[in-house]
Amino acid sequence: VGYMEIWVRSPRVISGDHRVREVFTFRGKTRTIRSVSVRVKRLSGSSPLVLRLIRSDGKVIARGTVSASEVRLTTASDEGGARWVTLRFKSKRKLQRGRRYQLVVSTSAEARYSAVVIRKGGYYRYDSDTYFRDGSAQWTSGSGWTGFDPGWSGPSREGDLQMFFR
Repeated sequence: VGYMEIWVRSPRVISGDHRVREVFTFRGKTRTIRSVSVRVKRLSGSSPLVLRLIRSDGKVIARGTVSASEVRLTTASDEGGARWVTLRFKSKRKLQRGRRYQLVVSTSAEARYSAVVIRKGGYYRYDSDTYFRDGSAQWTSGSGWTGFDPGWSGPSREGDLQMFFR
C-alpha cells in the first residue's frame, strides 16, 4: 500500500460554499461504474450530502444525495467518527481512458460535514503503482480551489480523498 498517513488534524469542512473534491485523470481502460463511496463525518445538521461526478467539459455525469442519517453525528475533535457513504447511480456510468474528472462533495449551509485526506507516499519513494498518482484532493470556501494543507507545509497535491468507485 503506497499511502502513509491520514491528515486527521487537517480536516476541511463541507457546508454551503465550503466543498471538497478529488480531481483526477482516468488512466485505466474505459470502465463501467455503478457507485461511488467517500469517507466523511457529520458535525451538525440534517441536510444530505451531495455527490457529483463531473467531466472536464463540465458535464455532470452522475449526481445524487446521501441521507444525513447514514453518517453518525460526531464532533470535530473526534479523530475517528468518519463513515463510508455510498451513492448508487440510477444507471451505469463510464469512466473513459484519458478523460479528466472531478468528484465534488457538498451540502447546504444548514449542515456541516468534514473530510480528511490520505497521503500518498511518492515523496518517500513509495512505488507509484501502489497509490493513486493521477489525482489529488482539493477544497474551496467558494473562491477558488486549493490542495489540502497537512499543517506543516502549505497546500499539497500529496493528498487524496478517501473514495472509490465500483
